Amino acid sequence: MTATLQEYNNQQPADGKLECENKMTLPQSLEVIRDFVSKVVIAVAAFLVVGSAAIALNLFVVFADSRNLLPRNIVYGLTGLEYVIFALDLICFVCFLLVESFRFLRDVTALL
Repeated sequence: MTATLQEYNNQQPADGKLECENKMTLPQSLEVIRDFVSKVVIAVAAFLVVGSAAIALNLFVVFADSRNLLPRNIVYGLTGLEYVIFALDLICFVCFLLVESFRFLRDVTALL
């Protein structure tokens, strides 16, 4: 069951887009992947920015504590604030990744 080149060319769509058997065109699938990857990259950047703020606060607290510039209760409070910032940052990052992963899967299955 071999087809000639002329028969194969007649089967191709006029607009030149490649189509899969499941009718998902290549540009649509790339758009879904591009959207997912761009959102993940932005989320990673935001995670790094907020995490860097927590690390900078840690460095300040360690410096201030080593020089006895702050009272002990302030040092404990700022240390707790570091952990809260980092924990909330991590929780938000993981939740965002889960939501975006489910949206990505929904979009991919909608294209099928």
